[in-house]
Amino acid sequence: MYYRDPDGGGVEVQVDNFDTAEEAKAYMRTEAFAANPLGADFDPEELVRRLEAGESEQDIKRMVDAGPRDAFSVLP
Repeated sequence: MYYRDPDGGGVEVQVDNFDTAEEAKAYMRTEAFAANPLGADFDPEELVRRLEAGESEQDIKRMVDAGPRDAFSVLP
């Protein structure tokens, strides 16, 4: 996710979505990761709403298949 502050500074925020390093390493060896190492776009405010509505962290963390992506598909 890309964030631009009011002064025009920007930052890329990325979080691994696995409970253990072993799970992350195993995922990085899959065809799904090879096709899309960038992940899926998301709305952070929607995630907060879901959490505040009582949805479990496990459900919110569930991976979404965003299909193949490359660096040109990321919108800064």
